[in-house]
Amino acid sequence: TLAERYEVLPLREAWAALRQGARRDCPLATLTFDDGYRDNVRFAAPILATFNMKATFFVVSDLVGGARPPWYDRMGKAFQSCVARAQTEQERGKVHRLLESALKLDSHNELPAPHRVVALAKSLLAEKREALMAKLEELAGGNVMFGPDDLIMDAAELKELAKAGHEIGSHTRTHPILPMV
Repeated sequence: TLAERYEVLPLREAWAALRQGARRDCPLATLTFDDGYRDNVRFAAPILATFNMKATFFVVSDLVGGARPPWYDRMGKAFQSCVARAQTEQERGKVHRLLESALKLDSHNELPAPHRVVALAKSLLAEKREALMAKLEELAGGNVMFGPDDLIMDAAELKELAKAGHEIGSHTRTHPILPMV
């Protein structure tokens, strides 16, 4: 396993160890988790504890303890719900025309995969991306469902990770598309 071949440390500790330049018995490794999803505390933390490894969790701070997932998850699920709800060719065409106009999508008949829609939406300014998401959520008819693991951890869960020796870092406040900022 990773723990048998590497000394696994949170990022700050690993960086400090590298700067000190001391000889190590084995190479250093760092595990990081982005965004701060609840499944990190439910699934990753117990596995890390089993192997006595510590990690760094980078969290989108404005979403801590919130009732909404990050924009990219909302966009992907809203699109999936639209496609699932579109029973007729006319309804699918409406979704396709929305994507054509918002994302400059090619005008062939196939709808892209949800991850492709999200990837294309990253090129939009935040206001246009929010407008597209609102239209997709409207077309989904309120059928966009998220489970508890789709949300970002709350303060108590983050404190639990920190108390266990994990590092908590910032993954920005709002997860913007940095080249667009």
